[in-house]
Amino acid sequence: MRFMTLNIDLDENRAEIRNFEREGIFGVVDYALFLHSEIYKTYLYQAYNPRNVLVFGKGPFAGSILPGSHRLTFVFRSPLYGTLFPSTMGGAAYVFLKTGIDFVSIVGKAKLPSIIFIKGEGKNLSVGIHYIEEQKLKEIWKSYKKEEGVYAFTQFLIDNYKDFFKNCDFRIACVGPASMHTNFGAIFSQALRGNRRIEGSEDWAARGGSGSVMLRSHNVAAIIFGGNQKQNKFK
Repeated sequence: MRFMTLNIDLDENRAEIRNFEREGIFGVVDYALFLHSEIYKTYLYQAYNPRNVLVFGKGPFAGSILPGSHRLTFVFRSPLYGTLFPSTMGGAAYVFLKTGIDFVSIVGKAKLPSIIFIKGEGKNLSVGIHYIEEQKLKEIWKSYKKEEGVYAFTQFLIDNYKDFFKNCDFRIACVGPASMHTNFGAIFSQALRGNRRIEGSEDWAARGGSGSVMLRSHNVAAIIFGGNQKQNKFK
């Protein structure tokens, strides 16, 4: 099968879109296994090494009526178990498929806590990164508009970055303080409608320490993704 991939290298501050096709690879878990075993050889390193590539994406049936096909899957070397580990987030692939990308890989480590933007619009894909001071991030987690943790951080991101996704659906995947201080931090996401969070739509990629890897291996505090694509068009 042929897939569209986005590869982000935070050490080199570089993003590349690639067509990927390889025998025996049918989805995001297969792709992650290939990167971990053959490209980055992460079995040689500890979980918090920047080479512990964080891979996430959708399955080939996203956009269909099949139950469970809209889970967004994250694959990484777990700091809890020492092995490769998949963790899924319900419903997030509904929005992720609008980027036009199948899989994203993140390697390297940003100089400061970072926010990654991925937007598919027309025939273009925009990828950007903004930085936030660690102390500022801690202050937001502690309190922002009378909320705390990932809820406060999500609201802060909506308030400050919603204009980047004007006229596009978008969703936020972010981490909280547990990802900075423990091995079992999770990645949180909540469905949005009209730039408002939908109460009760919260979901987590919570197993294996996905959030801890995202923050401590790569210094990524949030990923904001969206667009208006319905299928891959960056070919």
